Amino acid sequence: FLTDDIEETAEHEFVHAVSMCVDVSNPRWLWESVATYVANEFIDPNEINYLKNSNYPTIAELNGDFNYGNFKIYDVGYLLSEFIIHKWGRKKYLELIKSSGDLQKVFNITNTDFETEWANFVNDKYFKK
Repeated sequence: FLTDDIEETAEHEFVHAVSMCVDVSNPRWLWESVATYVANEFIDPNEINYLKNSNYPTIAELNGDFNYGNFKIYDVGYLLSEFIIHKWGRKKYLELIKSSGDLQKVFNITNTDFETEWANFVNDKYFKK
């Protein structure tokens, strides 16, 4: 008998296994965003204090090493994928995965502009009443 957490973890890891067939070199932020989104591991931004304080992590920060306690990608991964699909659609989302997360090539946007637009999306959708 499996608990929901075990099932979620298995689904998350299965997504990684399938994603490796597409492109093993995806950056951590995208790799985990895809897995959390497909496994439906949504965390309400209202429960994430640093987002409530408008302290959004950068792509560079989300690519940080697990060994240094950098786990924010698991908090916000779903939100990143949600934003990408909302703004550019599923076809471009898949193109981003195939391009190893090359935001400039796929969306013609810098990391900084992507981060700003993502923060605006989350603020507008989840924090504005």
